[in-house]
Amino acid sequence: MYPAIYRWAYAAGREKDLLTEEQQKIIPKQTKWNWRNVSKDDVFHLEQELLIRDQLDTLIEKEDLDWFKKKRLFLNIAKLHFSTINLLGKENYERLLSLKKEDFVKMIEQFSSFFPKQSLLKWFHINSA
Repeated sequence: MYPAIYRWAYAAGREKDLLTEEQQKIIPKQTKWNWRNVSKDDVFHLEQELLIRDQLDTLIEKEDLDWFKKKRLFLNIAKLHFSTINLLGKENYERLLSLKKEDFVKMIEQFSSFFPKQSLLKWFHINSA
């Protein structure tokens, strides 16, 4: 799976500014074509995802962010997530999630230090079996 910044770079036509030639060569042509042909809404969502990840990484890296603040931050992100599910509809949400399985697994792994994995999976309506 490729970083979100790669997807955004191609969707925004900025791949030459943000990726080295080696990074660009690794990505299959079909994948590049798919990224270049996403809707404006998808580009906006990628931008939002990048902003949220950046802000979250910055907050988590700060040593003064205690356990309560991390938990509260995650709960607010979960609220945003559930609002997105409602906006997209459950069927579209599940389809998109299945396309991004690796990213989702990485996210669950990252947050499993704050919450038990089973609880996280339950929140995101994922069957662990």
